[in-house]
Amino acid sequence: MKTNIRIATIQDIEQIVPLLISLDVLHANMYPSVFDVTKITVEKRTAFLSNNINEPNNLFLIAEINTIIAGVVHCYIQETKNHPIKKDKKVAVLSDLYVDEKHRNNGIASQLINASMELIKQNWNIDSVYLNVFNKNEEAIKLYEKLGFQQQFSRYSINMKDKL
Repeated sequence: MKTNIRIATIQDIEQIVPLLISLDVLHANMYPSVFDVTKITVEKRTAFLSNNINEPNNLFLIAEINTIIAGVVHCYIQETKNHPIKKDKKVAVLSDLYVDEKHRNNGIASQLINASMELIKQNWNIDSVYLNVFNKNEEAIKLYEKLGFQQQFSRYSINMKDKL
């Protein structure tokens, strides 16, 4: 099966939304204290994509097999300015990477990330690419490390309801 990686268009939204809904459900199941499953709707994901897919500081790439969209990744620019001690910095963030379960373990996620980084390098004049990953997502962590990403910091949290 040949996979075609390309920039998503408005016409792709209908096929992308179910992938992102699956990602949202996965996150909500893994971290119910962070994500509200009742807020996961087709309308919200469709609106998000419609509002951002053609924005210059956003990039949505899809992995297409024949005419089926098997994977997606969202990239966007994030800037830090006027912070008291941090350097002004403009970075790209990889977000919402998801490959349909039927198409996993075929290198699609790697292809999406590599294509994203190439387009970021060509079009955005960015020095660094960041991503966030939940510590329970061991499969994703292995992939990111294999592709050269390095852990920068860890975030810890506590559920205060457990402390009362």
